[in-house]
Amino acid sequence: MRRAPLSLFAALLALGIVAILLAGAVPASLRGPAAWGALFLVPLIAGALGTALVRPWRRPSARAEVQVPTLPHAPMVVALILIDGAALGLGHALGWVSFSPAGAALSPLRLAVGVLALPAVMFVAVIGSEWALRARLYAAWAALGRPRTGAAAAVLAGVALAAAAVVPGFRLADRAFVVAALTCLAAREIAAVALYRRAGVLLSGTFRGAIAGLEALVLGDRLAAWAPAATYAASAPEFYALRAATAVAAAALALFWVARLTRRDAELRRPL
Repeated sequence: MRRAPLSLFAALLALGIVAILLAGAVPASLRGPAAWGALFLVPLIAGALGTALVRPWRRPSARAEVQVPTLPHAPMVVALILIDGAALGLGHALGWVSFSPAGAALSPLRLAVGVLALPAVMFVAVIGSEWALRARLYAAWAALGRPRTGAAAAVLAGVALAAAAVVPGFRLADRAFVVAALTCLAAREIAAVALYRRAGVLLSGTFRGAIAGLEALVLGDRLAAWAPAATYAASAPEFYALRAATAVAAAALALFWVARLTRRDAELRRPL
């Protein structure tokens, strides 16, 4: 049984590497369809691997695999997304970043399709990547009394699964961009682990899927291997330091929020 999460971890890393290699081999003319394929297929394959390699773990030490998040959790998810993306507004105000349509002009139809596709991306994140990374990988190790190992494995595997848009074919488009982007991915995975511990894959999947969908379909970095409706480009290297900082701040807030709620719950359960 102890080998099951390790096998899943290796399988998810391998899936991420394959996705990176395939992203580097895609010609520019097929960049858009390939991005959509990666956005949906990679999480679904990851979810299938999680189901196949790790049986359900139902022990008191692990959070429930699926919990319906209560309404008080929704504002926190929105706050985390806003803090994560705050670098765009701050960078624009400081003159460090500029925005432009992906093509000759911003198509309202394309933008609408991207926004309407967000629920589908979040659903796929819940039943796919979050199911594998949190309900199968993290929860399995937590059930064995090794939650820190599970969290580290979930973060590393999650970064590998999402890195195809950052380093397609393991090519470095720009060092500052790659460092900032990988930092953002790691910070989001840490936040997702915290959210899962609080309310299961529905909450962590909503957070992870919303950010991934916004970057891939609506507004993303021009250097990333996505094809969103609009892109932004950094005109100063300081922007990427700011970009990483806001993602780390969002993760820190998620950890603080979950720890505070956990302490509160413990105090409420304490006998008088």
